[in-house]
Amino acid sequence: MNGIQRSTIKHMVTRFRNERNLDATYDVCMLGSYAYVQFHVSTPNPFPELRVGAKGGWWSDEIRSYSNPAMDSLLYADDLLANQSSGKRRRAASAQHVPLVADRQRACELLAGIVRCLASRHHKELKELKMKYAQDIEKPDFVWRSLVESASDHGGSRGTALYEDPGNYDKITFEALSILSASERHRVLAKTTHASKVRWPNRKATSLAKNVEIIRAMGGPAAAKVELLAKTTRAAKISFLKQFKGIGDKYARNIFMNLYHPQFRQSIAVDARIDSISKELGLSLKKYTEKEQFYLDVARKAGINGWKLDRLIYTFKDEVFRCLRQRAQDLELKEKVS
Repeated sequence: MNGIQRSTIKHMVTRFRNERNLDATYDVCMLGSYAYVQFHVSTPNPFPELRVGAKGGWWSDEIRSYSNPAMDSLLYADDLLANQSSGKRRRAASAQHVPLVADRQRACELLAGIVRCLASRHHKELKELKMKYAQDIEKPDFVWRSLVESASDHGGSRGTALYEDPGNYDKITFEALSILSASERHRVLAKTTHASKVRWPNRKATSLAKNVEIIRAMGGPAAAKVELLAKTTRAAKISFLKQFKGIGDKYARNIFMNLYHPQFRQSIAVDARIDSISKELGLSLKKYTEKEQFYLDVARKAGINGWKLDRLIYTFKDEVFRCLRQRAQDLELKEKVS
């Protein structure tokens, strides 16, 4: 945090004192070149969060809803500086191929500090994610829907239209597919997965076609759902889901994590995003359970659950990377000074 940012925050504290006769305390979290300030006052807080840039521009959604050319100029300068700094750090890291840290404990502490700040900053988005799929479990075809949704973003989220676009999903509901012959069922699935731009469309069409047969053998979607929910333990639920084609360790967890299910709040849906963070940290984690345990350790150190950590990394991966590189530079500078 530079002198301009300190001066701006001090000015805000003075405003509290002069305009509202309140003494405010605050916490500051540095993310990249921005200082995010959380004020604490005894009355309803008019500044839930304040972003202060290195050039002195400040922003709060609850305050600045009007146009201010002078402030807009500062905000533009702050964004330009932040983007330039981020770009330089990315190019330097890419050119050197040097991991940020090599020690597991240090990596855990570094990442925990970052996600703690991000969890505070994005608490509204996390709250919305908790509720996004909460009602899905009430649907009788919950199992089939979950299998289609998993197929839609396996290997990349560009294929979510398979599940989210009614024009696509209505063609591949369990009811629509179950009345078709095996060859026609596969043709419809292949055509729809291609149209939805999912990754590996033919492979997923084959897996979903086989899953129709598995669910049919269970007695249909409603019976499959009853059988799944009858499993009383987390491990039993995971084992049940892994019998379906295309469902491995990640999606066997993610299906229930989407629901914010109590048994899966200390879970990590390990995927390429998680692995890329591990690589950036210089960690070599092999087994799924080893990867999951490391990130659960990070979550515990950050004071959040595994679900929050997983969703933060999934939704705000670019922010995590920017902060990792900034924090690593800060640590290196401190070490040189000491």
